[in-house]
Amino acid sequence: INAWNSDWKFDPEDAEYFISEMIGQDLNFNYPEETYSHDLFPYIQSALEKHNLELLSYETYGDSYLFFVANKEDVGRILQLSELTKIEVVQL
Repeated sequence: INAWNSDWKFDPEDAEYFISEMIGQDLNFNYPEETYSHDLFPYIQSALEKHNLELLSYETYGDSYLFFVANKEDVGRILQLSELTKIEVVQL
């Protein structure tokens, strides 16, 4: 699985770089200055939505994220499988 493991504190430039690597194309998004970490999620999701993609994370039960990107049409099934397998996935 193509994923990005990040501390809970991350900046927009890291998000753009690692998500671009995961999806195989440049992803840029607009965000207010001084916006970091989880406050970036709405801006990231908005940019990914244009590609019919969504950012998700495996539940780490710690102060980090294990991000991955999925096709929007697959998110429902991923969440169902998450419940069945007890490998928790978080919709951001």
